[in-house]
Amino acid sequence: GGTIITERHVLTASHCKPERNQALSVVLAEHKVSSKTESRTTIIDVTQFITHEEYNRRGNTENDVALLVLASKIPFGKTIGPACFPKANLNIVGQKVRVVGWGALYSNGPQPDILQKVDLDVQATSACSRVYRGITEGQLCTYTPKKDACQGDSGGPVIWRDPGTNRYTIVGIVSYGDECAKPGAPGVNTKVSAYRDWILQKIQQTAPGSATCQNK
Repeated sequence: GGTIITERHVLTASHCKPERNQALSVVLAEHKVSSKTESRTTIIDVTQFITHEEYNRRGNTENDVALLVLASKIPFGKTIGPACFPKANLNIVGQKVRVVGWGALYSNGPQPDILQKVDLDVQATSACSRVYRGITEGQLCTYTPKKDACQGDSGGPVIWRDPGTNRYTIVGIVSYGDECAKPGAPGVNTKVSAYRDWILQKIQQTAPGSATCQNK
């Protein structure tokens, strides 16, 4: 999965990059995979898959962030638009966030035909560290009993509705977990606010001036 953040960029996870160089495209405004009548669906080729320079160093799970650079501009409109960036010091522990994707309906289960969503609670880093080793402040943990992201949701958005602006803000990138909705096992996501500077730098280097949530 991925999240539109500018008219030329999609945010995703480094671990989603294919092992071999292969042609990639993004599908935008998709809702029902089997439908042939979704005329608003847009497909755009990917020209660059930029992974974080420190991802997978020393065998850890942090820095799981990547940026897709698109061949042409995304046509923003009623059904397609960018998510907003979080503030650098945003703290939403204890609040609800939403994960969206076409991941499996349960561990090793079938993929859905229709886009799914699930609301989860943000956990403190300390609670997550009791389950997984190596959790850092660059990660965002979520846990709600019997609910979770699952296989196929990786790279997709963890979004939070900012009560101040009423806009959806991208606060996390789905990274990993222990099975799906396993009791006591949170989902681990990349915390977008921790990589804000890296993301903005790559945007400036590849397509400066691209329209974002703030200036579209």
